Amino acid sequence: STQSTGKKKTNILRATWFFRDDDDKSWLPFSAEVAFKLEDAYLKDNFDRVDVSFNPPRYVKKEGEDIYRQYRTTKKANPNGRLVQRGYNNIKYVDVPKHLQ
Repeated sequence: STQSTGKKKTNILRATWFFRDDDDKSWLPFSAEVAFKLEDAYLKDNFDRVDVSFNPPRYVKKEGEDIYRQYRTTKKANPNGRLVQRGYNNIKYVDVPKHLQ
């Protein structure tokens, strides 16, 4: 999908990548900036580790065919990480944070 900004067409990436919330029930979209980084790594098949946040430090890594997880690098991090998904197939509910609405 593309968006016209009046000057040129740009890809809409905010709704391309999602991660599971802490409750593991709802999906949240990554910001457009992070989605761009993830999509770039995906298209280049270079998904060893993509830094997505710096406070707290988080990264996403590919763990299998279309299986991605987000991890924190802090001591209190969940060792299983959060599930990350490209696209919205099989996502029934997306919780869009108020600051992104």
